[in-house]
Amino acid sequence: MGCFRLGQCICFQPDSESEFSVSDPYADVTWYDIRDFGLPVLGWQEQEREQPFDRFPLAMKDRIQEGLWGLSNKPAGLYVDFRGAPKQLFARWNLTTPLASDDKINRMPQAGLDLYARDGRGAWHWAGSRSPWNPPFCDGSLPYGDLDGAERDYRVYLPISTRVDQVLIGSKTPLSPVQHPDQRKPIAYYGSSIVHGAGVSRPGMPHACQLGRMLDRHLMNLGFAGRAWCEPAVAELLGQLDPALYLVDCVPNNSPEQLRERLPGFLRILRQARPHTPILLVEDRRFGGARFQPARMSEFQEKNRMQHLILEELKAEGLSGLHLASHPDWYGEDGEGTIDGSHPTDLGAWRMATALEPKVRALLEQA
Repeated sequence: MGCFRLGQCICFQPDSESEFSVSDPYADVTWYDIRDFGLPVLGWQEQEREQPFDRFPLAMKDRIQEGLWGLSNKPAGLYVDFRGAPKQLFARWNLTTPLASDDKINRMPQAGLDLYARDGRGAWHWAGSRSPWNPPFCDGSLPYGDLDGAERDYRVYLPISTRVDQVLIGSKTPLSPVQHPDQRKPIAYYGSSIVHGAGVSRPGMPHACQLGRMLDRHLMNLGFAGRAWCEPAVAELLGQLDPALYLVDCVPNNSPEQLRERLPGFLRILRQARPHTPILLVEDRRFGGARFQPARMSEFQEKNRMQHLILEELKAEGLSGLHLASHPDWYGEDGEGTIDGSHPTDLGAWRMATALEPKVRALLEQA
């Protein structure tokens, strides 16, 4: 497909009838490549990428295992902020990995887009979503129906678990970057599938995304489903960032023995790279049915105990700025906050974000 730019507008010349064109039925719509608005939570932006919305730079491809590399290509937690007074918004996005074939999997979080807008109080509020009805070339209104036309900031979250190489936002009235972008350092949140967003209903609903909105702070989602293994290469890469705070939420993906083997070295590398950046370790979630499963409860307790022991040993070793976020049950004690015992529903994700928010806010205020 050929393309050319005119300012922030991007126009397409399809190479075949199978490729989409912006000319019909959107003849009076101006299309904006979201990269022209900036991607505030895309790390390592100065480094080369294989595709534009990959969360890891290309230099990591040969340093980590294929499974982690594949997960890093999914744009979970990435978003674009822009400003305008549209009566309608439209979107076009191109998926470069296939959707899961299981009919039970919700396509909205997997490969859809999620729209938020600032309300009259300046808080982020959900405004609409768009599912990928005709992959791999997806398009349509975002949201369904007309908007009120008031000028405000908007935010669009990218898919959680499908690779994307192009996202366009369309409007019949001008859109522009936000007028006063946040210049504060972002938060970097490294973790498992729970951070990545498994189990939630929309791209904006992982607890890491909700936490960022609660704090009104840019937060980089560095969750990788099943692969928060604390590799030294990942610690070195995270050390290249300059965040206000690191959250390390790796306990779900490691046994007590693996934590003992992996976590101390990971934290030493991170601390050496960023001597003064606070690091907040997050305790494990309690498995949904653990109260009825003694082995599950014992595993939960042993893993948290090991992380606490490692933390105390590292403090005694002289590593400063290490903190622990503890909670008896991040998803809530009623058992209604999880989809499968391990991963949160939207409710569980909200509860976890709500429980983390004061701990994170306090560290940000101290920094």
